[in-house]
Amino acid sequence: MNAVELARVAPTGLSGCLILVRTLAPINQPAADLFVVALGATLMPTLDERGSVASDTTTTVRERREAIMREHVAAENRHDGESTLATFDHPRYEIIATGEVFDGAAEVQSFYDENYGAFPDFTVSIEHVHHADDSVVGEGMITGTHLGPYRGLPATGRSVRWPICAVFVFEQDRLVSERVYFDLGTLLRQLGVARDPNSIGGKIEMTIGHPVTFGRALLRRRTRR
Repeated sequence: MNAVELARVAPTGLSGCLILVRTLAPINQPAADLFVVALGATLMPTLDERGSVASDTTTTVRERREAIMREHVAAENRHDGESTLATFDHPRYEIIATGEVFDGAAEVQSFYDENYGAFPDFTVSIEHVHHADDSVVGEGMITGTHLGPYRGLPATGRSVRWPICAVFVFEQDRLVSERVYFDLGTLLRQLGVARDPNSIGGKIEMTIGHPVTFGRALLRRRTRR
């Protein structure tokens, strides 16, 4: 055979190295073997720290999802309903604490209006981000000052701060829902309309406001002795 020059440039996102095998004499078996090994090393998918295959497509989708999530939260903090809605492929919120679902642009906008009207300084901070197969999960905090009606409760002027876990559900890189988890009791206590049942005030309130429930609890405790 004539002189042969064999070259392969690794695809972007793999090793990024130029592997060049050149022989000026007819190809012998060692040279051929060298080329096969080099080419195989170039094409082999890289592994992440956990040993799973890391592909450009997966990485890109994760990056796009997180960018959409952060853009979404930034628009919420600006109280820009239009821009927040634009981050969705289909606007939808599921509020797990209350069992409410706001589906479609009109319902989601009404949800924003109530929150921003009740808490003019409503702010979401995302402190930790986790990626799952079909979602991005954000752990964080909501803060605000209750200066407008909220769920029928007149403004109390109280500052509130409650932890949340928001699950941003995606289809590929399209945001289709936000599922929000938080403890409703924490929010209601901070607004002054609920008390810890273990506190003195909570026990008095429970006795006066829920005499039947309290009486049954006492009776059940005595019969178990």
